[in-house]
Amino acid sequence: MNTSRKYIIIALLLLLGAFSLSAQVTKRALVIGIDIYKPENASGSNSSRGTWTNLDGCVNDALSIKATLISKYGFTENNITFLANDKATKNDIINSLKNLIATSKKGDIVFIYYAGHGSQIKNVSSQESDGKDETMVPADAYTGTSDIRDKELNELFYQLAEKGVILTIIYDSCHSGSIGRGLAEKEPKSRYLQPVANAQVDDPSTPHNLIEKNVLIISAAQDFETAKEQVDEQNNPHGAFTFAFLQALKTLPANSPAIKIFESIRAVVKYNGKSQEPVFEGNETRRNQSIIGTPRETISNTTTLAVLKNESKDNITLQGGYISGVNENCILQKIYEKDTVELQIVAVNGANSSAAKIIKGNFSLVKAGDMFEVTKWTFSGQSSLKIYIPSGSFDLTSLADVASKIYNRLKSNEKINIVSDLASANNIYTIYFNGESWILHKPGGDTIKLGKIPAGNFVKQIPDGSNVFVSLPAFKDLKNLLIEFYKTN
Repeated sequence: MNTSRKYIIIALLLLLGAFSLSAQVTKRALVIGIDIYKPENASGSNSSRGTWTNLDGCVNDALSIKATLISKYGFTENNITFLANDKATKNDIINSLKNLIATSKKGDIVFIYYAGHGSQIKNVSSQESDGKDETMVPADAYTGTSDIRDKELNELFYQLAEKGVILTIIYDSCHSGSIGRGLAEKEPKSRYLQPVANAQVDDPSTPHNLIEKNVLIISAAQDFETAKEQVDEQNNPHGAFTFAFLQALKTLPANSPAIKIFESIRAVVKYNGKSQEPVFEGNETRRNQSIIGTPRETISNTTTLAVLKNESKDNITLQGGYISGVNENCILQKIYEKDTVELQIVAVNGANSSAAKIIKGNFSLVKAGDMFEVTKWTFSGQSSLKIYIPSGSFDLTSLADVASKIYNRLKSNEKINIVSDLASANNIYTIYFNGESWILHKPGGDTIKLGKIPAGNFVKQIPDGSNVFVSLPAFKDLKNLLIEFYKTN
């Protein structure tokens, strides 16, 4: 055998080996959504928490994330563990995480999503400045079951990362920044429960650095902030953060860099009037990969919907609704060995369900589970403009005065660039009012409280050459002025 032929054979063997490894990669997900924290038939509470607030949009969020993973990122139903309400007890959640650890292999994709209440617990040996651990509140907490602390979750996530999986963690809960949810007609609910009275732990352990393990964590809010709920275009409740996440995935290609998706999330959250500051934690590699951690070129920009039922050629139910961006008259296609079948959507029944009919091809080929790709998009005829006005504590004069002071202090440093669009640049410093204090948010996730009237020295916290965006809150009379303008125009 000559040398050149030998090297060609070796190269082919290596290529086949690499292909074999790639083919064995499995995408797994754990998706959790909890709305019901105090069931109606519960006889009482064994927990010393004072009040219990059920939520409105967490299960919607979880269902929407599950549909997105399937339609845009190629996850299969069999590999998604879905825990909702009473199925999301502490044991259910922990055992599901342990099952992921046991079954996942090096190179597998693992995606974890949680929407529900967050809380805190005093840690007498905590190394954090507030002396508290942040917690995930399971569905059975009302029975006296303890929360799942951030350090407990950190250890389980670390065990996953140690196996060499590509791990993404998304949280939509209050105080979620370290454990890496406004309704239009009323004050938004927060995804936060008061801590259990007098509860404390003694845990001096230092959490593992998951970022060094190539883990991506995106959280709805800083560890001292609440996360709000709001409604979507169909008046269905969601978390403000997850609503923004879904909007970002509708407008950006599925293979967009994770950091670009995050920047879009931040922009939507702010434009919707929410003061919470989402948190992005990931190394340079994860910043520039897809949101699930694979190289961008491995993600198709197509949207696929699965067949759930095929009762007749005019009555086919698809798994995928407005969350996937589809509308009536969208066309989907699947190429079979002997024929090409096309479907047309005749009705969008909700976030994750559509009705379709066959307009081309042999109906007998269509089976439950078949994936159809959207090949023609249409747009909804409904109004796309909705205005949400958060409550404001400033009148117009005082807000203008504070805004002028902030502007002049920023302009005192000619090397600072004030931007008017959050999506116009990277690494933006944001100044916003959270209802109690002005906040300076740094690109890395750290925040500084500036007080009700920002002091002049806050500019020193912003490096030369930085981009700064100032988000002004609504003033008290804005709602009335807009209503009056609408009536007269």
